[in-house]
Amino acid sequence: MMTLQRLTKLAIKFISIAWPTFVANLAYNTLTNPKVKKVRPHEMRMLNKAQKERVKFRHFEIQTYKWGKKTNKNFYSFMAWKAKLEISQILLKHF
Repeated sequence: MMTLQRLTKLAIKFISIAWPTFVANLAYNTLTNPKVKKVRPHEMRMLNKAQKERVKFRHFEIQTYKWGKKTNKNFYSFMAWKAKLEISQILLKHF
């Protein structure tokens, strides 16, 4: 008996072979338009404590958050759907 997970994988494989452009566009649109989730109360309290700034990169605006004082021991965390070294370098220059 085939599990739902196995059946889903086979369906995706078949559709990828039959309609590759459709699947590529669907994947691209899914990855570049993430679902917006509601910010939970404890997350909102943490974000409200941050110093906020927007950094422009090409035609995008990236929201940044800073907590605490700048020292020689900083931690940078970048989350992106498709991480690129170029974006990271621009953000590091900004800070």
